[in-house]
Amino acid sequence: PPKNIVPASREDKEYTGPKDGECKTFTLPGDVTMEMVYVGPGEFMMGSEGGEDDEKPIHSVRISQGYWIGKYPVTQKQWKALVEANDITFDNGQPVAYFSSQGGGSETVAGIDTSNFPMEDISWDDCNKLVAALNRKEKTSIRWMIPTEAQWEFAARGGSKSKGYKYSGGDNMSALGWYYENSGEDRLIDGQWSIDKLKSNKCRPHRVDEKDVGNELGIVGMSGNVWEGCSDYWTDNYNASPNTSRRVLRGGSWYGNAQYCRVSLRSSSSPSHRSYSYGFRVALSVNR
Repeated sequence: PPKNIVPASREDKEYTGPKDGECKTFTLPGDVTMEMVYVGPGEFMMGSEGGEDDEKPIHSVRISQGYWIGKYPVTQKQWKALVEANDITFDNGQPVAYFSSQGGGSETVAGIDTSNFPMEDISWDDCNKLVAALNRKEKTSIRWMIPTEAQWEFAARGGSKSKGYKYSGGDNMSALGWYYENSGEDRLIDGQWSIDKLKSNKCRPHRVDEKDVGNELGIVGMSGNVWEGCSDYWTDNYNASPNTSRRVLRGGSWYGNAQYCRVSLRSSSSPSHRSYSYGFRVALSVNR
């Protein structure tokens, strides 16, 4: 395997559970279906010495238990169905996707079916409330969760099948997902990032399966489209302790340049802040 991934030792002859990259459709409380991909236990080198200061130092992380993670980010259609089926109310009012017929960006997506766009304009608090509601109604021993930062990066890198790519699934961001240079009407904008170009080019999120290029495990879109929330509190680097209420965001989005979509890049946000570039991917713990 590449130098940043070391498979965990396990007794495969006795193991009869899911395999790395296995895809399965789960039914969430409220009869909402979601495709999930299994990420087996393993060890990897988290972070990047060549990136931002907060990505340092590179350090070994062991994922001791396997978990399932969404093949795609949670979509507008899934979010709406889950909220309605589980009678969830939010302190700051019901979230509405900015890029939907009811949202502030309705003109940008006029005439487009956005039901399979990633749900955005949601906060970490919104996602946490949804997950808590799912667990209250879950009748089995499984637990729904927002993935940890380590779980997110391990999955984005392709787990123990990783080939060491820069982005999740490859080194060519344009082929993998949506970011500033290719998310608008005119693809591959020349020049540096500009809010004026972003608006005039009608840059926006896209259907979660529009490119449908999976990484080594078959997980789609972990680089670009929308930032994805993690359960961890933000730290200024991997040696620092949390000293803020901010939560980690990963993966980059349609709004930013490709450099912000690297698998090791980190960002953060206030847990109550909603943004049209923030979404999330649900995860599921399993007993092993």
